[in-house]
Amino acid sequence: MTEPSDTHVDTKDAVPTVALDYPAAAIRLVATSDAERQIRSRACHKEPWTVRWIEAELGAGGVFYDVGANVGAYSLIAAMQPTPPAVFAFEPGFRTFSSLCDNVHLNGCAAAITPVPLALAGQSGLRRFRFRTLEAGQSRHRLAPAPDQRWKGLTQHVPVVSLDDLVTLCALPLPTHLKLDVDGAELEVLQGATTTLRHAGLESLLVEIDEDLWEPVLTLLDHAGFTLREQHQRKPTAPRYAILDRRGRSPRP
Repeated sequence: MTEPSDTHVDTKDAVPTVALDYPAAAIRLVATSDAERQIRSRACHKEPWTVRWIEAELGAGGVFYDVGANVGAYSLIAAMQPTPPAVFAFEPGFRTFSSLCDNVHLNGCAAAITPVPLALAGQSGLRRFRFRTLEAGQSRHRLAPAPDQRWKGLTQHVPVVSLDDLVTLCALPLPTHLKLDVDGAELEVLQGATTTLRHAGLESLLVEIDEDLWEPVLTLLDHAGFTLREQHQRKPTAPRYAILDRRGRSPRP
């Protein structure tokens, strides 16, 4: 693949970086992999509805949980809003988490963004985590339910935690807005967030949902008090994105 024309090397640290395609603020991402250069740098083109949701919902402060933050493109956009929220960016992949931390530092957002290197699950414990690739910025890694002798990539045992347990153990402020992009684990993660979801201060969610989980996830969120506002899909074979509001709450204009 060819690199975007605006890729350059930070001569101080010899780290290649690339501009994020967000016109409202100058945000740069480290660019050590094809995924970072070709996919993460185009996050706004990839998910324009996510950017609109962030700008509409997160410009007035609050607390934003970005679960499955990858290298932090959307966390950084949230941190650049006029009155930025406190951002908690969850990313369990070790190479990608390193880039997330680099990007927070690179853009001077350490005061606004707290990177969290943990996988969320239905229950806290130790689980197998299967990496599709070790390239920073990649996706579709999975919590593995059992050993798979056919899998040739890296599988590690990692600590996992339910969101409810993490909020309690670390005394985290409860979110006002939550984005969930966990590549097929969305139902399990939400099952471990019962108390968090029922917190009245949680106003809206944006959830990427695999097709076979669409109805179970929406049913769970309906029981937690949320109503589907809109849905989006990049292409027929891709997961759908659901934006939901706390029932009875009017979305921001």
